[in-house]
Amino acid sequence: MNVNLIARRYFDAARFGIPFGETDRLCWHGHRFLFQFISSDESDIQAALSRCDEIAKLYELPNKNSDADLLDVITQGLKSPIWSELSSAMGLRRVRVLGNEFLGYHTEIHAAHYLPNVHEGHQCARLHGHNFGIEVIQRDKDCKAHLLGRDFLLEGLHRRLLNDLPGLINPTSENLALHLLETMESDWPTLVAIKVMETKQAGCVAYLGYKQLQIYRDFAFESATVDNGDLVLGHSYRMRVHLRMPLFDPLGWTIDYAEIKRQAQPLIDSLDHRDLQLVSLPDQELMDLSSVSALAAQSYLWLRERIGDGLCMVEVFASDEEGAIVTASDQEIGSGLWLC
Repeated sequence: MNVNLIARRYFDAARFGIPFGETDRLCWHGHRFLFQFISSDESDIQAALSRCDEIAKLYELPNKNSDADLLDVITQGLKSPIWSELSSAMGLRRVRVLGNEFLGYHTEIHAAHYLPNVHEGHQCARLHGHNFGIEVIQRDKDCKAHLLGRDFLLEGLHRRLLNDLPGLINPTSENLALHLLETMESDWPTLVAIKVMETKQAGCVAYLGYKQLQIYRDFAFESATVDNGDLVLGHSYRMRVHLRMPLFDPLGWTIDYAEIKRQAQPLIDSLDHRDLQLVSLPDQELMDLSSVSALAAQSYLWLRERIGDGLCMVEVFASDEEGAIVTASDQEIGSGLWLC
């Protein structure tokens, strides 16, 4: 089990350049940026956040101010960045660094589907729809193929019944991600992965060349902690549970999102509206989970015992800017695999 800290910072800044989706119009434009940094070194995290604060105070950003260049400015000289990324344009673009450089482009589609192979009475057997988020992740930060990819997604999937599309008779999130990988691979040599966000709380990632998929489900709980022994704090916590599993036919998914909820809900109930300085997880003794690292680690151990080897990662955020991530001992975040 590996435990690392997560730090995040939002900042607003303007820059001069070509806006997303355009090719020849230079102008001033601005974004709300989200910087995320994962490290085991507390001093590195504080240094990175301080640089974000300094950049946010600038009248204009450095001359080389693409997302990738800006990320380089923030992380330059830091000792142990395991995972760093910068998002801009309301999530349309995301630059990730995980040992190599990756670039993700986000597109939202509005589409309907139903799942024909689920058991009778399952809610997903009924026709319904989602505002799907789709992120295409590539290995070349300078590649312009994302514009073609965005057009392909909008023209092929937006405002459609997914079941009617060739190859998507059973359009689960997993099948949709795999279908897009297969369809786009030949025209996109830098393609790495497709992430499909079925809802704001659940989604999956399919990786080119790997049979297993990564799925995740979000949970929330409201709890109190004690800081420095006497200062009582309250947080709205968010936990993301990640599983790494092969596709299960004929259902066309790895596991039902509802099943992940069923497995994790006893843990969430034991943490919700509690004092985390003195709390017990189901079937366990009282313990102090007031630090976000301890909370993430113990939640991971509890879930691993019940879910098994399929559990690969647990993220816990106490706020928009503070969190911790726990991975299995064989899970190398910096390898660029299993990212969400």
